[in-house]
Amino acid sequence: MTIRDFSPSDANPCLEIRRQAFTNVFGDELGADGIRAGLSAYGPSDLIRMSEHGKSFVVDDDGPIGFCTVQRKDSITADLLLVYVKLNRLKQGLGTALVEHAEEWVSSHWTNVVWFDVKTVIPKYNRDFYERLGFRSVGKTQVQFPGKIVQALHLRRQITKPSSATSNSATNAESEAIQG
Repeated sequence: MTIRDFSPSDANPCLEIRRQAFTNVFGDELGADGIRAGLSAYGPSDLIRMSEHGKSFVVDDDGPIGFCTVQRKDSITADLLLVYVKLNRLKQGLGTALVEHAEEWVSSHWTNVVWFDVKTVIPKYNRDFYERLGFRSVGKTQVQFPGKIVQALHLRRQITKPSSATSNSATNAESEAIQG
């Protein structure tokens, strides 16, 4: 089992992982309309485009069993857009490994990014997961699905920088973000 870069051939298997989560787990929080809107939110070309405008990773075990996508929101913030793991592979540390891998990539490639943000439309289901990883709630927000606005919880954590990368510029960026 390895974590590797997303490739266009991963789009359909990754969408199937996402579809299974929506249809089998998220119904209590999103309801039927939210499920329909969520399922129609992304197609294969969307996942490919997201990986080209940011970075996507796949946990591979003879095929994708999980994936995540990050995009740069602004000069000091990266958004963790999607994190999904096959339902029969939950509770094995794969989601944590994906988030940590994505953070390491962000830290080494987008060196002035200080914040890692996630907006979850299923906070009852996965808030604890993100909080175990050090994310903290910064308030409620909304996510636009096709034809439907869905309420979401906005969580954030500070990017962990390698000790040699700690500098006044990160501290200054953090101070500006808090004040701005």
